[in-house]
Amino acid sequence: MDSLILVSEPKAAKKLKGMDLRSSVVVSLNESSSGSLKNAGIIFSTINDFLQQKESKDLTQKSIRWLREWANKSRIKEITYRNISVWWFFDFWLYQSFFRWDMVKTICWYTDTIKIILRKTKPKRVTAFCNPTVAEIVSQLHPGAEIRKSRNFQHMHPYLIDYGLRAKHCLRKWMSRVLNRKHSAENRDIMFTTYTSWFRQCVREDGSEGKEDAILGYVVRRAMKDHKILVTDIDFIKSIGFSKMKEMKKKENIPFEHYLSWRTDRYSKKKAEEVRKQWESADKKKIEKASVYEGVNIYGLLRPWLEFVFRNRIYMAIRYIETALEMMDKENPRLIVAVDETAIFGRSIIAAARIKGIPIMAVQHGYITPEAFEYSHIKGDISGELSQEKPYCPIADKTFVYGPYTKEILTVPGNYPEKSIEMTGQPRYDCLARGKAFDKKKVFSQYGLDRKKKLVLWTTQMIAGQEDMIFSAMKSIKDAQLMVKLHPREIEGVKPYYEKAKKMGLRIKAVQQANTFELINACDVMITMFSTTGLEALMMGKPLIVLNVSGRPDHVPFVQEGAALGVYSPDKLKDAIKKLLSDKRFVQELLKKGRDYSYKHAYKMDGKATDRVLDSIKEVLSH
Repeated sequence: MDSLILVSEPKAAKKLKGMDLRSSVVVSLNESSSGSLKNAGIIFSTINDFLQQKESKDLTQKSIRWLREWANKSRIKEITYRNISVWWFFDFWLYQSFFRWDMVKTICWYTDTIKIILRKTKPKRVTAFCNPTVAEIVSQLHPGAEIRKSRNFQHMHPYLIDYGLRAKHCLRKWMSRVLNRKHSAENRDIMFTTYTSWFRQCVREDGSEGKEDAILGYVVRRAMKDHKILVTDIDFIKSIGFSKMKEMKKKENIPFEHYLSWRTDRYSKKKAEEVRKQWESADKKKIEKASVYEGVNIYGLLRPWLEFVFRNRIYMAIRYIETALEMMDKENPRLIVAVDETAIFGRSIIAAARIKGIPIMAVQHGYITPEAFEYSHIKGDISGELSQEKPYCPIADKTFVYGPYTKEILTVPGNYPEKSIEMTGQPRYDCLARGKAFDKKKVFSQYGLDRKKKLVLWTTQMIAGQEDMIFSAMKSIKDAQLMVKLHPREIEGVKPYYEKAKKMGLRIKAVQQANTFELINACDVMITMFSTTGLEALMMGKPLIVLNVSGRPDHVPFVQEGAALGVYSPDKLKDAIKKLLSDKRFVQELLKKGRDYSYKHAYKMDGKATDRVLDSIKEVLSH
C-alpha cells in the first residue's frame, strides 16, 4: 500500500475532500469521524474492517486488566484519605469519562487498533489527521508518520466542569436551606441516596402514573408506609432545578447539598491539600515505568488527567465524604440504600457509611456487562470481609442485581464476594410484569408525531458521530419518523440535535425528560448501542437495532444472543431500519429470541422485585 490516512477528527473530512485519494486508504478511527466522512462522500474503512468481534472484545478486556494492574504497579493505591485509597474515587473516571475525553480506555484502544492497522496494511507512508492523543501514539508506533494535529482543549474541560459544579452545589445548598427551612433532623430507619435527574414521570405497579425516582421509586413508596425514611439527591445536570426541588420536597426528599457547610468545605480543602502532597512526593519514575502499554509510553497522556485529579477531583470526593458523615450524624439512619455506587458520589456514600458502621445496600440501576470497568476487579481489589482500608475498594454490604447473568459477572470476573450479591430483579420493571397497558395514541398526540408514519426511537448514549449516521439513514426513509430520547446526563440538552437535524434537512422530535416505557411502547423500531433501554425494548416486544461502528465489541450481547439486529457499518443502517419496519417474519424471529433473552437478563418477571428488595431491607433492620 502506498499511503495510509488515519482519521480521528471529524474536521478532517473537509480537507480530505479536496485531496487525490486514489492511491490511499482512509481509515476512520471513531464514530464521529465516520459520520463526517460519510456525509462528505469519502470512501473509507473503519476499524471493523480490520478486527473481528472477538478480537475487539479481547482488546477491551486487556485494557481493563492493564489499568487494574497499573494501579498496583504504580503504587497509586498508597495515596490515601482516612486510610482509604483515593484511587477508588477516580478509577472509573480515568478509564472512561462520560464526556468525550481521551481516557485510558480510548488511549489503549487507539494504541491496539493502530498497531493492527499498520501491521495489516504495511503502508509506505502514513498520514494522521488527529488530536494530540492519536498524534502521540502514531508518532511512537510509526516515527516517520506525517502528523496533522488539531488543536485540542479537552484538558481544560474538567476544570471548568468541576468549578461549575461547585457553584451549582452552593446555589442548591442555599435554595434548599430556604425551601426546607422547617426540616428537622430525626432518627431515620432508611436513607436513600440518588440523583435528582432520576426524578421523573414514572409508571407505578398498578398502572397509575406520577413523578418519583425512576430507580428507587417503588421501594421508597412502599418503605414509606412502615418506616421513617429520607431520600437525599445530588444534581449533576446543567440546570439549577429549583422547580424540581420543590416537587421533590413533597416526596420526603432533601438535597444532599443541603448538608454542605463552610466547616466541611474548609476541612475538605485542607485534607485535599494533604492528599495532593502525597501525590507530589510519589515516585513518578515508578509511575512512568508502569505506564507503558504495548510498547507505547502513555504517561505523557495520563499525567494531565492525574494532575487534575489531585488538584481538583480529590477535593470533591473528600467533600462528599465529609458532608455525608455530617448528614448521617444529623439524620442517624439505621440503613442506607444507594444507586450508582461505583461513581464518585455513590462511592463517597459507601465510604461514609462504612466509617459510621451503618449497613449499606446498592441497587443495580443499569446494564452490567463483562466490559463494565467499574465492576471488573482483579484479585486483591476487594476484601472478602468488605473492608475499605487500603488497598481495598469500598463496596456495599449487599448489591441487589437483576439476575443470574449479572451475579456471575460480579462474582467471577468482578471478584465480588458471593455473599455480597443478591438477585432480586429490578423493582421498576414490576409494572411490566403486571401487564400495564400504554397508550400509543397519547404519545403521538403529546409530541405532535405523524400518525400515518411509523416511529423509530433512538435512545442516545453520548457517542459522538451517531447522530450523523442515524439522521442520514432516516432522511431517505419517507414512511418513518425519528424520535430522539436523550440520556439523562446530556448536559447540553436537545438543542444540538435539533440544530444538526435542521442542517441535514431532517425533521425530528427530541426529548430528555419523558416516560421511556411510553416511548418504547409507541415505537416500531428502537436503536441504541448498549443502553438498558435495549433490554426494556425486548421486554416490551419491540425490534431492536444495535448501532456500533466503533470497532469495539458490543458491550451487551443483544446481537450475539440473536435478540437484536447488529449494524457495524454506517452504510448498513438504512437497510436495517427498513428491514425491521417491513419484514414481519424476521421481526417475529427476533422477538421470540428477545423474550428468552429478557428472562435470562432480567430475572423473574413476576412483579415481585420490590418485595424481594424490601424483604432484605427488613431483615437487616430487624437485627
